[in-house]
Amino acid sequence: MPQLRPNSPNARQMKGKMSRYLFLLPFLMALSLLVPQQVFSHSGTGQEIGKYHISFTQEPLSPFIGENVKVSLRVTDENDNPVSNLKGDIIIKQTVINKYVGKDAKQEQKERYKKRESTDTDGNVGFEYTFQEQGLYDIEFIWGQNKETESAGLELFPRDPRSFISATESMKQIWLFVSIAFSGVIAGSIGTFILLTTTLHPKRE
Repeated sequence: MPQLRPNSPNARQMKGKMSRYLFLLPFLMALSLLVPQQVFSHSGTGQEIGKYHISFTQEPLSPFIGENVKVSLRVTDENDNPVSNLKGDIIIKQTVINKYVGKDAKQEQKERYKKRESTDTDGNVGFEYTFQEQGLYDIEFIWGQNKETESAGLELFPRDPRSFISATESMKQIWLFVSIAFSGVIAGSIGTFILLTTTLHPKRE
């Protein structure tokens, strides 16, 4: 049976393929141990509505249920000047699934909060709210009269802390991944060396 010479093109090609596959395997094994985590957070967001620019901010950026959330908005005009004494309603609606028809979910929005507010001299409006349930919420500021109303808003997803891994657990998983990956690289290197040695330099009888 013909043997591959160590420096032949076929031997080098085989060596490259084996190395790629052996080094890839430990990384895939380490990744499979990590628990997928969902991240949902917000930063400031701005919207152009008619002649106004509405910017929203919230604190904390990624809230939990039962946690007090501070939401503020600022209204400016086309020249970036604050708009004061703009009256409107702050409304919070939660998107809920009330029933299933076949495979389709029927959703509806339930109003959880409503309050009449007006912007101060700096064009600001602020309020606080504590979300009691995990889910998708729409926060809107609606101004105007009758059919001439306009609105701006943002979506918020408060999370249940029990369904998420703590920061400490996340760090443990990261260290576990690094350790397994590093060990896999060493084991892969040794395995590659042994495999190539036996392939390119077969034992003579």
